[in-house]
Amino acid sequence: TLSKEYPGLVRMIDFSRFAADGWRGSLHLRDIFNCVGSDDIRRRGLIVVLDKADKRLCEPAMGSGGTDYNVLLQNDLLKMMDGDVIEFGAEDKQPALSVDCSRVSVIMLGAFERLLEGKSQDAKHIGFGTAPRADAGSHKDISYNDLIHAGMRLEIAGRVNKIIALEQLSVNDYKSILRGPALSGLQESTGCKISIDSAAADALAEQAIESGLGVRWMRSAILNAIDDAMFDAPEAKAWSVTLEDGRLRCRAKKLRKSGRACMSRDRMAELPFYSNHQK
Repeated sequence: TLSKEYPGLVRMIDFSRFAADGWRGSLHLRDIFNCVGSDDIRRRGLIVVLDKADKRLCEPAMGSGGTDYNVLLQNDLLKMMDGDVIEFGAEDKQPALSVDCSRVSVIMLGAFERLLEGKSQDAKHIGFGTAPRADAGSHKDISYNDLIHAGMRLEIAGRVNKIIALEQLSVNDYKSILRGPALSGLQESTGCKISIDSAAADALAEQAIESGLGVRWMRSAILNAIDDAMFDAPEAKAWSVTLEDGRLRCRAKKLRKSGRACMSRDRMAELPFYSNHQK
């Protein structure tokens, strides 16, 4: 959405790939600005979106000497968040670079699993004989102290203007994603037509929420079932995913020339699967 509103002014960065300056083989702060002219930043501004920021802000990366290298990376990040002019020296065939960060905005995204786990544990120990609050550990009440307690440096937290915490996805949300981008991505990657019945979609969504494995796990579960079925029907170009007797099953379907599916093959592959309905 930001990219559509501000074309050319948004850099989406996988922050989990970053390391502190001086470490080879990883991305560094300078790499954020390599594809953006310093004059453009000074004139138009820049929005830097750090995806998976929690992997560097709230998780330690201890070296053999006891140094937490994620803390060093946060030192580098402070330079950008302070709006200072950052001077990068010439190195690795790259010329020297000066970047004025006064018009650079930083957005940090992440699951922050350690933070939520910590809040959940705190909710269980509110006090002797005291029942935990219903909203303790929820997404709504994330505070600056929670970020600091999870590992974010005090200086970084002090420069965060606003915390926006999203509620967890519902079963219907997962089903919408499953039938939309998840299936579309699988069909594109496999080159096959894939359909899934409502019972299988319900069970996958419920299991994804209960296990905490999320949307990518649903995609993997379907792909594993298709991969197993392909051993018996490698020429199949259409698959039907169903839930039968608590198991995720995949049937190969033969397409007619008109593009419609006819009767399923007798050969079938199945992946053990247990839904909440069996508990």
